[in-house]
Amino acid sequence: EAEVLSTYLTFSEKNQKLSEQQLDKFIKQLNTRLDSLDVNLGPDIINNELRHISFLLEYFRLDQCELKSQYKQRIIAAKVALGEVLSQLDSAVADAEQRREKLLRDKLTGLPNNDAFSLRIQQEFDRWQRYQRPFTIVAVNIDRLKELNQSYGYHSGDRIIEAVAQKLQENIRKTDFIARATICDFVLLLLELSRHQAIAVLDKLPNNLRACDFEFINQAAITLSLGATEFKAGDDVSSCIRRAEKALSIALSKGGSCFHSF
Repeated sequence: EAEVLSTYLTFSEKNQKLSEQQLDKFIKQLNTRLDSLDVNLGPDIINNELRHISFLLEYFRLDQCELKSQYKQRIIAAKVALGEVLSQLDSAVADAEQRREKLLRDKLTGLPNNDAFSLRIQQEFDRWQRYQRPFTIVAVNIDRLKELNQSYGYHSGDRIIEAVAQKLQENIRKTDFIARATICDFVLLLLELSRHQAIAVLDKLPNNLRACDFEFINQAAITLSLGATEFKAGDDVSSCIRRAEKALSIALSKGGSCFHSF
């Protein structure tokens, strides 16, 4: 883009200088003709000189028309080149955004991954600090997933993870956030909900999971353990995540299929 604009400006400057040079040349020629014009000469000679002056004016006009034509063509070419550069730039930005989006997605479930979670929770924490609206984080684990993988194979384990991911998405609002994370199987960010309000949302999960078709594992019961905590005064992102992990650890210690909150 910069190169195209530079070319355009350079041509404009050159064209202006050329016009000024031609104008100076024309004025000199015209002055020479006018200085040599003697009113005492016969009408034929005067008419002849006037015709020369008329020719000079016409040549100058044609030169200026030619310059304008060249100038217009170069402007059109510069606009086309600039359009191509901008199109390439838009394409590069779109490609970069697609690559970024791909890097922030979990390959198995298509959910945001841990990197995306780290970015989002920081954004929501900053918003919470400004407005002090309720904000709850929930750590979710699929109970006995390791045993299920060993009993039915990792392919079946992956299908369980995908099914649970879908059910979790169906049971939260569009304004909420769900991701695959390193601290647990899934993490939920429930915006504008206190932990007590979050419990009402999460209570629906067991019945919804029972409705899932897990025929590929002989209908083995799939249950979840959940640990939740609400952001509180004095919290930072790390302290709240640690508290959610602790809540999940307590839920798991009770044998699974349990919910604990701080």
